Amino acid sequence: MQKLSIKSFVAGLLFASFLWALVVFAFNFESQIPHSPEWDERFDVYEAAVTENRRLFDKTTHRTVLWTPGNPKTNVIEVREIAPGRWQVVLEKVY
Repeated sequence: MQKLSIKSFVAGLLFASFLWALVVFAFNFESQIPHSPEWDERFDVYEAAVTENRRLFDKTTHRTVLWTPGNPKTNVIEVREIAPGRWQVVLEKVY
């Protein structure tokens, strides 16, 4: 069996944990992107940097109205609340 010091093993374990934390952060990090100025002020659109997932967020109820995967990429064109808790969202496919 190969001799490996505990110090080297712990250092490698900490380094690997740091790299995995960096990967998880990169995939989950969202930033706010601009949206149409004619929308109501209660909506924000967020996009993940790596996976390009988009999320339409309602600031008044603190809920996600719409989540779209990054493939195919879409833009939210219009959003309306047609009844309490019922939404109509128009999407545009980005090529």
